[in-house]
Formats: sequence, structure tokens, C-alpha cells
Amino acid sequence: MCRWHRATVRPIIARMVESDTRIEIRDASREDYEALGEMTVRAYLELDGMPKRDEAPTYYAELSDVAGRAKSDFVSIVAAYDGSSGELLGGLTYIDEVYGRLWKIEGSAGIRMLAVAPGAQSRGVGRALVEDSLARARRAGRGVLLLHTMAVMQAAQHLYEQFGFRRDPALDFDYEGMPIMGYQLRLD
Repeated sequence: MCRWHRATVRPIIARMVESDTRIEIRDASREDYEALGEMTVRAYLELDGMPKRDEAPTYYAELSDVAGRAKSDFVSIVAAYDGSSGELLGGLTYIDEVYGRLWKIEGSAGIRMLAVAPGAQSRGVGRALVEDSLARARRAGRGVLLLHTMAVMQAAQHLYEQFGFRRDPALDFDYEGMPIMGYQLRLD
């Protein structure tokens, strides 16, 4: 978790969606890291055109290693839960302070590995997770929110573009033969 989130354990967003599911967004509990990693891998594998696990083993190992990502002081593992049942619906990795080979824009925050459980898709879960990331970045005074996605993730791209994210080819790179596309949203 980010240093500035450790002292506050609270639902960030609670909202109703078409299915009357109340979605709560908060920092994931450590007990949910393994389930979130498995859910992320499952959601990505279900995408048409996505490489299979044996075609991109390093990538899928990284997707499933939520606990490894959580070790950074600048990372929050953010999860969406059903407000009634407590069921894990989705999650993402929020990076409060990014800069380096893949990010390239100082003063920015980042989103990685957004995933929604296949049974919870089209219910506003991804939207609630992105809204939470925008709120975190603004509270931290970040000027830009960055993310990476792939061509096969068309629903995610549509969601990002609804928020005003724009393609930034300068952030593109190749990972295990997969073209990764950069997006950015200016917050200032």
C-alpha cells in the first residue's frame, strides 16, 4: 500500500449499478491477494486474441503475483467488493509515483493490471476502480495518470477513453512479443 494510505482503511467508493450491486472500492486485504491474482489471470485469458499462459509465461506470472507488487511503498492493491456479500469483483494496481523506462512522465501516477471477474463484467466495476484511481492521483497532486493496455482489451480502451485518456505512442513497448499501448490522462 502507498505510505499515505496505510493509516486509512475505508471504502473509497460505494455505488449502485444496474444490478443493484453495491460496489465498495478499497485497498485489498492481504488475504485476497492470491484470489485477485487468479481472477486477473482468468479475466485476461478469457479475452479473444490474448496469448495463452504457455505463450507468455513471464507475463502471467507477473499478473498473478499480487503480493510481489504490494511490496513497493508506492503501490496500492485496490479491490472492488460486492458491498452486500463481500465477494471480490475486481482489482487493479495503483502506483502513486511512477517514472522510469515504461512511464517516462515525471509527476505521474499509474494504473496496472485492471481486471474484473468474468461474472461481474458490465456492472460498473471497472469504472468504479478507475474513478478511485483518478481520485487517488488527484489527492496526491499528480499531474498525469498513465496506463498500459493491449489491442485485444477493447472494452478497457473504450472505458479509458470515456474518462478522457488518450493514446500516447511514446509510452508503447513490447513485452514477450505482445505490443503494449500507452495511454495518459492529464489531471491538471
